[in-house]
Amino acid sequence: MMPDELRQDGQTKELRTIALKVEFLAGCEISEAAAELCELADRFGVLLEADFNGKRLLVRPGSDWRDLVAGYNSRLRPSEYRD
Repeated sequence: MMPDELRQDGQTKELRTIALKVEFLAGCEISEAAAELCELADRFGVLLEADFNGKRLLVRPGSDWRDLVAGYNSRLRPSEYRD
């Protein structure tokens, strides 16, 4: 299938040879960043890498933004900001 056909069928095929690096605007919340990263990964079918407050985030197509937020909050969020 060609990329246009995949979009019409609502399917996404992950490209295995391309990754995109994404930068966030200052003041962005992790939940907003995660949701937009996941949407972008799904839309383009690529692995995304982003730096969020000095921590590297990796997102693949089909990733759930809530899992990314939970992982960030439990393991990556600076200790002074944890609940």
